[in-house]
Amino acid sequence: MAQTKRADIDEDFIKIIALEIYEVSYVSLSTRETFSKVGRELLGAIASIHTQMISVLLDRVRDTIERVGMVALYLFKELPLYRWKPSSSEIALIRDWLLNYSLTTVENKLACIILEGLNWGFGERDTLHLDPAVHSEVALMVLEAYQKYLSQKPYAGLLSESIKQVSYLASIVRYGETPETSFNQWAWGLILRLKLHRNDRGVQCDWPAVPLSDRVLDMSESVTLHPLLKAVKASIPIGCYLALAMTALGHSIEKFCAEGIPLLGVLIQSRYLRTVVHVLDKILPLFYSCQYYLLKNEQFLSYIQLFLHLDSGVPQGVTQQVTHKVTQHLTGVSYGENVKLLSSMIQTHIFHSDQPNGVGPAAVLEFWVQVLTSQQPWHR
Repeated sequence: MAQTKRADIDEDFIKIIALEIYEVSYVSLSTRETFSKVGRELLGAIASIHTQMISVLLDRVRDTIERVGMVALYLFKELPLYRWKPSSSEIALIRDWLLNYSLTTVENKLACIILEGLNWGFGERDTLHLDPAVHSEVALMVLEAYQKYLSQKPYAGLLSESIKQVSYLASIVRYGETPETSFNQWAWGLILRLKLHRNDRGVQCDWPAVPLSDRVLDMSESVTLHPLLKAVKASIPIGCYLALAMTALGHSIEKFCAEGIPLLGVLIQSRYLRTVVHVLDKILPLFYSCQYYLLKNEQFLSYIQLFLHLDSGVPQGVTQQVTHKVTQHLTGVSYGENVKLLSSMIQTHIFHSDQPNGVGPAAVLEFWVQVLTSQQPWHR
């Protein structure tokens, strides 16, 4: 039954079997220890063929989560969430768990597991598995949770030089991860997987000289994006990234030059260097056919120089050394890796530029030669 999907199998019968397995394996205290592992494997096998059973199990877990507790996390790690498409009501339930339960609760952890397990990439016919609107909704959901749980933490905004912050960062390295640092890593990992920019959605081969910014929201004019505007004004890095990925700031040449480059600076100064490469990967294709906008922009060039400097070695000074150590601890990235990532991005842009309607490899190479040789002293 779990291995093949036949039209003559009654879905109601499958539902009854799945719920009975769940009851024996998780709800019943007398049989849970004996059958939880085999039950988890059976439910995973059933859901791999009958994906709608994930919705059935989610509904049952909602009703029994207080009794089931942490073992629900192991169940959902086993389920093929990458094949599932949650409904709007299920997204609302996940949102409730993420925002209204503290980081240490089962509900919050389960919401994180479900969101992490979904397929945020492409499915059949090179279209997104989940609707772009779901990507945007989840992005704003994660931002709201980030602001709620982490807004008072050092990694929520620009790193300061205070002794209090140094002590806090040092304690993270010494005592290991806290729920906040784990959530910080989870939030960034998920946000960077979401397809929020027009160039994320399989259209990079058709790089327009003038971006179609009218298809995206203006942060200052959309009520939906008010939390994002608030995060940007507070210089919260994850908000700055989302503004560049989701709004007109990352889709309009004029808006990026006027308002977007300072947000890129926030990411660099906060040492979210991998995220900076993600931003450049989305936005630079808009500029290769009109390079002078960036090549004559001293602020942009100075931020690229700072990016290269921060990724080249260990900073001097006590505060900078502690920040460097914590950055490696939180991100798992060593110095030099982001420059390698930038190099891979450039190679990818060169490849895509040679596709039909592309600007051609020469334009991409010329841009980067100009950017890199503008750095002083570039030849060392």
